[in-house]
Formats: sequence, structure tokens, C-alpha cells
Amino acid sequence: MQTRAPTAPAGRRRAARAAAAEGRLLDAAEALFARHGYNGVSIRDIAGAARANISSVYYHFGSKPRLLEAVCRRRMLPVVAERAAAMAAAGGRRASLDRLVAAFVGPTLRAAQGRGRDAAMFRRLAGHLATDPTPEVRRAIRAIFDESVRAFVDGLRAGDAGGDADGFFWSVACAMGAAVYVQGDLAHLARMLGRPGCPPDTKRGLEHIARFIRGGVEATSRRKPASGGALAVARPCRGSGGPQGA
Repeated sequence: MQTRAPTAPAGRRRAARAAAAEGRLLDAAEALFARHGYNGVSIRDIAGAARANISSVYYHFGSKPRLLEAVCRRRMLPVVAERAAAMAAAGGRRASLDRLVAAFVGPTLRAAQGRGRDAAMFRRLAGHLATDPTPEVRRAIRAIFDESVRAFVDGLRAGDAGGDADGFFWSVACAMGAAVYVQGDLAHLARMLGRPGCPPDTKRGLEHIARFIRGGVEATSRRKPASGGALAVARPCRGSGGPQGA
């Protein structure tokens, strides 16, 4: 006897159930990674929080690193797309430094400093992952952010022709550090500085960040080496990962 092919409605129902199961696993993994970090969470923890079988994690995602990648793509790719559009609108390599910094930092700053669950989740998840040296975490972050980081570095490099290569490298590293830090809990910093209840103003904050990074880049990367000769554009040392994704 021949087995009847599944009807279209039955196929759609199965697809909907699979999508719902994946969504529950992603929600559970995101919340746990944001609270405990990647290494503080097990597959068993995620399956329990999602009220699913452990085997379902492997069925839908294959492994814990791939689940992390899926969490990062869902939460961060919209921010990366906004950053890419902002950098293109700013003029790419021809952008002024202030516009370049605002285009690079603005989307992540708005995502982290907004109100509601999404902003809190982005802030906590990005905070954990930005400083986690675990190879699986670094691969997931680089896969998402490296393209926009390269565009940012190219923009900085375009305004640094003939500068000190060593200074350029460290100015980029410091700029990336500032860009990562401002994704953090600025409300807590405001309380430490005696300004409780003063929510960060993203628009004004971007002006200050751009001014700060511009000053650092101009003061550091354009300083000539002691020999007086111009160096080639900085290249990462062999074995170095270069600036981390932000």
C-alpha cells in the first residue's frame, strides 16, 4: 500500500511547530547566556528552560556553538544592518571622522540604551560576549561584526595616510574599546557619578563619543615615529586577532 504524501496544511502545521520549538530554545538560550555567560550554561539548562528534550537542541541547532551563533544572529544582525546603512549614508571611506564614529557606534548604543526587554537583553548579552575569550564565542562575534569593523577601520585609515602605524593600531584598539564600553550599563555609571535617575541621552552621547574618539585618533595615530620616517599602514602582528568585534 502506498503512503499518502502529507497535505499542504499538515506540512505547514509541522513547519509552524518546528519554528515555535526553535523560538523557545532561542529565547531560553539567549536569556541564560545573557545572565550567566556562554560557559555558565549547559545544553541541559537550555532544554530545561525551554521545556524541551535535550535531543531537540541537537535536532534544531546541531551543537551548543551553533545555538550561540543563532542567538547572536537573531539579536545582533538587525543592529549590524542598521550600522552598515548608517556608514554607507555617512559616506564610507570619505566620511568625516565624527560621522563615521556616529554611524559605527550609534546603532549599538541605541540598541543597548533603549528601554524595555530587548535593550536589556542586548546590553547583557553583548556585555558577556564582548569580553569572553572562548573560541566559540569569538567565532560567533567575528562572523557577525567583522565586516562592519573592517569598514570602520578602512574609514579611519583613509584619514590617516602617512601616519604612525603603531599609533594607528593602538588608536583603533582604544576606539574599539570605547565603542564596546558604551554598550554597557551607563545608568549604573551615572549613579556612581552622582547622577541617579539621569537616563543617557543617545544623541548627545554620540556627539561626546565622536569627539573623544576623534581626539584620540588625531593625537595618537598621526604622530610621527621618532626616526621621522613615515611607516606603512599598520598590519596586525602574526598571531594577533586584531581589534575585537563590537
